Amino acid sequence: MSGPPSGAIRLQARVAILRIVGRLSRMLIKRKGEKTLEVKVFDNDVEKALKILKNKLSKSGLFKELKLRRAYEKPSVKRKRKAIEARRRLAKVQRRKIY
Repeated sequence: MSGPPSGAIRLQARVAILRIVGRLSRMLIKRKGEKTLEVKVFDNDVEKALKILKNKLSKSGLFKELKLRRAYEKPSVKRKRKAIEARRRLAKVQRRKIY
């Protein structure tokens, strides 16, 4: 059995890109001081462009921020989370200094 035609895959990938961009457009506007992400599509290879886009978005921390904004986070929980993240960052820096 063969899979869907390549045109259908490209269409699905374009729809996925539009969904991601639509969902994140408000987030990108609110995050001031950052330049916008740009992914170029070469040789009509939308799948590779989508993979690169997802990689860039995850490295920028946007997916993490989206996950955190899904529900209200109480200030006390937010402080605890930030303290834990700070401890992790500090431990990571200290591990790197050892070597």
